[in-house]
Order: sequence, then structure tokens, then C-alpha cells
Amino acid sequence: MVQLNVQKTNIAVALLGFITSIILISEDCPSYYVLLPLIPFVYGGLNLVCGVVWKKAAVASIFGIMFNGMMFLRAVVMPLLLMLGDYETVLRVNIDSNMPKAILLFSYEMICEYLLYEYIYKDIRDEFYDKYSVDVSNEYRYGFMVVFLIAGLIGCLILAPSAVTFYRTIFGITDYEYTGFDSHSVFTQYATSLIAKFGLVTFRYFAGVCRLVFPALILYRMKKRNANRIVAFVVTIILIFVFDLLLVDDTIATSIVNALITLVYYNRLFSSPKQLNRYFVYAALGVASYFELRLSLTASMSHYTNMFTRISNITQAYFLGTRNIAAGFNLYADSIFGAMKYMIYELLRGIPYASTIFGLDNTSVSTLFNSVNNCTGQIVPVISSGNLYFSFLFAPLYPMLFLLISYKNSVKVDVIEKPLSVLGSITICVYTLMGISMYSAEATWAFTITVGLAIKLLSFLFERKSS
Repeated sequence: MVQLNVQKTNIAVALLGFITSIILISEDCPSYYVLLPLIPFVYGGLNLVCGVVWKKAAVASIFGIMFNGMMFLRAVVMPLLLMLGDYETVLRVNIDSNMPKAILLFSYEMICEYLLYEYIYKDIRDEFYDKYSVDVSNEYRYGFMVVFLIAGLIGCLILAPSAVTFYRTIFGITDYEYTGFDSHSVFTQYATSLIAKFGLVTFRYFAGVCRLVFPALILYRMKKRNANRIVAFVVTIILIFVFDLLLVDDTIATSIVNALITLVYYNRLFSSPKQLNRYFVYAALGVASYFELRLSLTASMSHYTNMFTRISNITQAYFLGTRNIAAGFNLYADSIFGAMKYMIYELLRGIPYASTIFGLDNTSVSTLFNSVNNCTGQIVPVISSGNLYFSFLFAPLYPMLFLLISYKNSVKVDVIEKPLSVLGSITICVYTLMGISMYSAEATWAFTITVGLAIKLLSFLFERKSS
């Protein structure tokens, strides 16, 4: 019966892809978008061939739910929005020559990612269940950890009191310029000495970890005291409000992703994997509500007359659709060594204090991307970085690396028992999978290292096995 349900789901999802492809073919479009129906068509075919993504165990995991949701959004919803929005885009440099290549590259990336998922599914799950199923600690020194984290925050504020200006509340969203906040301006204004700069940078690292760890500790304590599941859920919502909505940094997406991580952590402690998709629905509704609010608040200030054009441009920007991939073909390097420098810097910039430790110059693929495309604040898709470093043929290797890291950590969430280690795995899983569709490689490495691995380090230091 389960196998039959999986097959029905595969067919239903595949039909959605094929129907979308037919709709796109039937409508007029600019000549450079003529290949766009290929994306939902390939998506439909992959869901027929790779049945593992809709298996019961897969859709009850963080990775499975996110993977299916993001692929559906990028391959079905976003092409439809492009069509309804009259194919308008803010990235126009060489779009006529780059868009067909971008559509092919995106389709090729999907094929590689689905096949990788199909290949690794069973072997990795079995390997990790054997390796981590007895990874249990019964000595949690959380009191020392809380003192350490709070002392770190206070110490940074003593060195740089202006660090508090990194954060705003969500209530400022009624301001049209709210999303234009840039943390670099804080550094420019207040990093007037080496000590002040150290305080500002270190505060960001501590705050990024504390925003996830403190809510997780509260939920863990409630679990230890056998708190009611409904009460715990109400407390989770309050914690999300305090740590994610009253503390918003320069990217609202960080608050949204942190809220999702906290919800998943609550599910790990108080609910069952079968209910996991419910919390992703909550997060999706939160994202939809945010976009609806932004659209309604800024409608009179937009130069777009078509509502779908605005929605399409927002989703393309946040989830890195074909327009950003097309813009990625404008990237260039003087030589293979120049390309490798961009790649190495992309990784190094994710390491704390990298500029000071490694003496990095201003080389940045994100800066190059915005320069060659005559824009500001646009994100370089990971697949575009892969194309620059490894060529079109091997470009999917880069997002596939993040997919593999995400999947392994998703499995760890199911089998390890140390609370902080679980939180670290959830964080790494979510951010690396988001990296495929929402973040640049540089941002993905930064979140993975400074937040995910930092939480893992806290687990190593304060969750020790008793002898």
C-alpha cells in the first residue's frame, strides 16, 4: 500500500510538471525564453524516475521535505510566475544570449541532484544509523556554556557598544527602505580601531550562535521536565518572536531560516517525524505572509503595473531563478588561477577573522557578479560559481557538494541524541540545502562554519561522555 501511494505521488507531481510545461509552450514569450518549458518537463520526468524522493522515510526528514519543496518552487511555480509577470527581469545584461544556456544549466543541475539523491539515499542512512545510534552523552554542562556565551556577548559590547546597531525589530518593515539595511555600513561607521572592529566582528559570531542555542536550551529543559507538547509549542512561538523577530539583522531571510530551525528542533524533541511537514508549512505560510505584507506596503512605490511581475522578481531574487543563473554567465576570470582564487576566497571568507588571518584582498565573486551585471545586492547562485570554476560540464559538482553535506546532517538529526549536536546538524542541513537555491556559496560556507560548526564545537566542549 505504501509503495502504491509513493507511485501515485510520483505520478501526480510529475503531471504538475508536464502540465506546467504545456502551459508555457502554449503562451507567447521572448525568443530567449523558448526553452523555459524544459525546466518543468525535466522536473516531471525526474519525479517519475527517482521515486526515492517521495518515499515515506524521505518525506519525513528535514532534507526530503525541503528538497521536494524547493525543487517544486523553482521548477514549477517560478516559471509560471515568470510567464504571468510578462518575463520582466531586473538583470538584463546579455540576457538574450545567456538565458538559453541558463535554462539548460538549471535543468542539468536538477538532473545531477536528483540522481545523487537516488544514489546516496540507502547507503548513507544505513552507515549513519550504525555509526551514531549509540552516540549518547549523559553529562551536559550547559550552565558553564551559558556563562561563556553571555560573557562573550558582554565582552564584545564593552569593546564595541555600537554592535547593537546590527539588529532591528520586524516592526520596521513598514519602512520602504527596511530591506536596504546593510551591516557593512555599521563596520564603516564604527570600526574606527582594531579593538572596535574585533568587538563588532566577534559580537556577530556570538549573536549568530546564541539566537539558536538559547531557544534550544529552553526547549530542552522543558523536555526534561516533561512539559506538555502544546505548551512547548506556544513557548517555541514566543522564542521565535523574541530571538528572530525582535532581533533582525541585515537579511530578513536569516530570521526566517532561524525560525525554521527552531521549529524543526521543537519537532525533534516533542513531536514525531510524521508531523515534520506541518512545521515546514508553518514556515512557508510565514514567508508568504511576509511577501504579501511587503507587496501591499510598497505597492504604491513600485514602477511595475503587473502584480505578478513584482512577485516574480521577488521570488527570482530570493530563490535564485533562471535570471540570476543567466547573469552568472557574465562572470569571467583572467585565467584558471584567477578562477581558483575566487573559489578559495569564497571558502576562506566563511572562516572567522579570515581577512586578518589570511590577509585577503578585495577579491570577491559577489562583487564581480554585481559589477558585470550593473546591479547591487544580487546573489550569485552556487551553480554559477561552479560554472566559473569548473566549466559548464562540471558546474553541478559545487551544489552537489552542499546537497551531500545537507543530506548527511539530515540523517544525523534522526540518530544522534546530544541536544546541541542535534541542533548543529539541523542548522548545517538547512543552510547547506538553502545554499543551493537561496544563498551564494560564500554565504553558505559562512553560515555553515560560523553557526553550524560553532554549535557542533559547543557540543564537543559541553556535551561530554561520562566515563
